[in-house]
Amino acid sequence: MTRAAREPLPPEREVLAAPVALAGSGHLGLVTGLLKEAPGWTTALASDGARYYTSPCQRIRISHNSPPLHAYEPAARETGWKIAYSDQPLYGPSWMAFFGRETPGEIVHAVVRRLVRGDPERFLDGDNHAAPDSTLADHGWSKRHTPGWDWSQDTWLSPDDHTSVTSLHGDTYAAEQLRDNEPGSWILRGYTAPDAGSLWRTDFTEGTPAHLINQALAVLTDPAPVRRSRQHLPSLSLPYLTTKDLPAEHTRPVPPRAATASRTPPPPPAGPGSTRPRR
Repeated sequence: MTRAAREPLPPEREVLAAPVALAGSGHLGLVTGLLKEAPGWTTALASDGARYYTSPCQRIRISHNSPPLHAYEPAARETGWKIAYSDQPLYGPSWMAFFGRETPGEIVHAVVRRLVRGDPERFLDGDNHAAPDSTLADHGWSKRHTPGWDWSQDTWLSPDDHTSVTSLHGDTYAAEQLRDNEPGSWILRGYTAPDAGSLWRTDFTEGTPAHLINQALAVLTDPAPVRRSRQHLPSLSLPYLTTKDLPAEHTRPVPPRAATASRTPPPPPAGPGSTRPRR
């Protein structure tokens, strides 16, 4: 081994970045650390590398899958985090949430934290939260309504035009959302511009408790910057991000794998467009 190979890697520069929708997924430990410390939750590693977490009541299952970055689009359901809730252990899911691999970790963390800290017998009831659409209206998001034959959709656009939230109403085929990769009843997207492709996507299927969706929306509507490694900010987002360096004492060594692997997704192929459910 040469002397150069033994030298430590340069420190990883930490920055504060905003908006969160363009800041990338962040450090995986934001979510895994929460689950590892959750009392009574169990962890299992599958042969394909996916990691599974199960609640003490056996009704909530959370998984994370990280295939090679070139294998799927950033918004694909096959990658990233998934949450499934069943009414009874070993039953099929009553609702699911899908977080594409580049979904900001703060969104996943907010939903998982509510599940982990909530009473497993009552968490579906939640607190007296406002409806998700009123949360968006209160933060100045604009609304566009699209009618259909037996369905309609409302699309909310953020004031900075970097995020959209779509809610589907009517004949949304709840079972197909779980089984056939149909769009969820609530769809969150981040992009550099409304006519650009999605940098990330999150789907909540029919039946997902409104207060859990509100946890995700609270993150999206919060203007506060989030902590990121400058080296891992998505390249497509850089022209639109506001960043501020953290002091040197906040730097940390670059893990060996992170030093050579890029987290920047390939350019997305298509814009958000309409999300009418497939028949």
